[in-house]
Amino acid sequence: MSQVVSSKVDSYDIPNNIPSQTGVEQIWPQCHTDAHALWEKTYRLVGLGFHLVNADGSCLYGAQTSHNVQSVTHAELDDITWAMENASDIGHTSIHLLSPSV
Repeated sequence: MSQVVSSKVDSYDIPNNIPSQTGVEQIWPQCHTDAHALWEKTYRLVGLGFHLVNADGSCLYGAQTSHNVQSVTHAELDDITWAMENASDIGHTSIHLLSPSV
């Protein structure tokens, strides 16, 4: 099961001080992913999520459950791949990836 939702936020809601970009020009679109904190070894079940933000404030959110995941690293790779596929589906050819594991 998965869900992908798009929305628009006001420009003042977009963070201006993302730690990895402090002191440098921000690169858009930015894609935040996270899966490793939710991985359950016993059941090999993981929750995947991403949040893609464009410079104009438009956003794309995604969340899904993945079964039979081998490891935390595999879960993160699945999440990044899924986020990139969704970004490509809406016309992006490059994204700035922000992930706890990258």
